[in-house]
Amino acid sequence: MDRGEFANLVKRFEKQLFKAKSGFKEASETTASFKESISFLEQIEQEISKNPSFAKDFQLLSMENSSVSAWKKTTAMVDALKTLLEEGEESQANANRFLESFRNSRAYAFPDSKSTISFLQSLADIFSISKFELKPQFIGTVDMAVITKDLKLKADKNFMNFNVTEIKKVMKSLIDNKDARNLVLEGRGIKVFWQNPRLLRVDAKHDQLRSLDKVCNVFRGECVEKIV
Repeated sequence: MDRGEFANLVKRFEKQLFKAKSGFKEASETTASFKESISFLEQIEQEISKNPSFAKDFQLLSMENSSVSAWKKTTAMVDALKTLLEEGEESQANANRFLESFRNSRAYAFPDSKSTISFLQSLADIFSISKFELKPQFIGTVDMAVITKDLKLKADKNFMNFNVTEIKKVMKSLIDNKDARNLVLEGRGIKVFWQNPRLLRVDAKHDQLRSLDKVCNVFRGECVEKIV
């Protein structure tokens, strides 16, 4: 297989993936409807047990609308889907491991800003980062000299460098400043995108992200599939 054929293979994979993603969105709505139908059926059964005369009514109504046949066909499709998913579990697990090995970005959500700051401190310790460069994610959207003026640290309009020992002070100042959004912390090739005090995205190597996943758990955070 040459590069062109390989690129075409990747495109075919992505096409089917996004098609499946769209289908599962519809499937979730279908699942909700099916669960609701079960709930209604349970209520019908309860009412018939209270008033047996309703049984005849239900029989007539269900025959009129072919409810029993529709139910059997629906449950057959549910069973077929279960079987399909079970058969694909091993392949799905292998595919997940393969794709995760190419991950170079991860979003982390934390319960509070204190946990976020602790996570950043640990990140710096683990990867021996002594200094961070702080800058806007999009140049010109934030004046760094303005949002950091109370820190008494040297900064110009587009970026500011600070020692990791001052990270707590810097982060608390940013949290208190409502204009401090969509910022980037960068050190030793690792980028941390700061959108708000509880949500970060880290761009780093795969093995570094695996280490950060564990750190995230320590501070009661969670890995989320959300682009910051």
